[in-house]
Amino acid sequence: ALKKAEDSQEKLGQTYEQKKNEASKQYEEAKEQASESLEQSKEKANDFKEEAQAKGQQGIDLMKAKAQRNSHQGLEKTTHDAPKYDATSSKMASVCDDAHDDEKAAVSGGA
Repeated sequence: ALKKAEDSQEKLGQTYEQKKNEASKQYEEAKEQASESLEQSKEKANDFKEEAQAKGQQGIDLMKAKAQRNSHQGLEKTTHDAPKYDATSSKMASVCDDAHDDEKAAVSGGA
């Protein structure tokens, strides 16, 4: 009976060691997988951040180009239309001068 108990205890010890080793091995594997998963998540987050920054920069560049183009077009239009406005201003000044001269003549002629 003593021999049987010792054998049984030895088997229990071996089973315990096996289970302990298996659990330790599984723990290490799980830890490694979690580490890899974390690393992949970090990489994905970094990729997303870089992509967002690139798209943001593209948007900024697009807006700058559009603003420059609109500014340039406005300047061209103003430069193109300026003589027309000058001519209109000259005509108005001439009409006003004529009216003023007429008024002077009427005042001096009537006096």
